[in-house]
Amino acid sequence: FARPLEDGDDGKRNWQYFDLGVDWDSVKKAALPIMSKFTARTNGSFVKLTHSSLGWSYYSCDPEWGLLQASHLVLELEDALRAFDVRFVTLK
Repeated sequence: FARPLEDGDDGKRNWQYFDLGVDWDSVKKAALPIMSKFTARTNGSFVKLTHSSLGWSYYSCDPEWGLLQASHLVLELEDALRAFDVRFVTLK
């Protein structure tokens, strides 16, 4: 989100994130070791980081193995991130 430009802004925008109060550095610190473990055991998978989200993709993997690993990953992440106000989204 960026607010509209006003006079005197010199054409520069200041981007603001709506993180809804989540400490994303702490979430990443807890989640990345788990995600890295699953990435190492699932050939072709990778982790995608953004400012306010983490993603794990297995679209280049064997579909059955990737789906199995993804289901186990979600279980471990739900346990590790229970203290944070985050949600899990599964996309195909």
